[in-house]
Amino acid sequence: MFLDDEIELAGSYTKFYKLARYFKPSMSKVLMLGGGGYSFPKYAINRYPDIRMDVVEIDPGITALAARFFALRENPRLRIIHEDARTFLNTTNEKYDVILGDIFNSHYSIPFHLSTLETVERYHKLLGEDGVVRVVVGDGGERGGVHRERDRGQARALALQAGRLERGLLIQQPIHQLGNRCRAQARMDAVRIQRQAGQHQPVHQFR
Repeated sequence: MFLDDEIELAGSYTKFYKLARYFKPSMSKVLMLGGGGYSFPKYAINRYPDIRMDVVEIDPGITALAARFFALRENPRLRIIHEDARTFLNTTNEKYDVILGDIFNSHYSIPFHLSTLETVERYHKLLGEDGVVRVVVGDGGERGGVHRERDRGQARALALQAGRLERGLLIQQPIHQLGNRCRAQARMDAVRIQRQAGQHQPVHQFR
């Protein structure tokens, strides 16, 4: 968060969330899995006066910290649910125009139970017509090839599972953090994912 602008998005990867508006200009109901510092929920509620947003955050303590230090404020268009994201996906019957995923069980990877075929099925069950799902996965960073391969593997798994349902899925790996060789490999992975998935709507991988 910028000290002189508590609403503007400071983290580079969080700015990609704004692509949801590009792919779904008429979005009015948004689900975000993972609250953290609530950067994008704050931004969306302030910049898009016609939307309502549900945020699922497993830890009430994180929400309390966001309220204390990151200018999170109550808003009638913002609903916060303190629950495991997969539990919420399995039990809710709400419909959303956009579903955003930003959940990690460490600095390194998303929880396994949120990278399964059943999770992707629930995403699409909860989507309205022409809805958009955008998921952030790890990039391996400077931790070596094993970590990069695992993170790319998660991206492939999510894409292929979405492809089985013949639906589009936006996957972001912040590959700008990788070296040139890994950057090129990630681009090839994006093309390969799209071909393997055989999707009517493309899988997008952004830098």
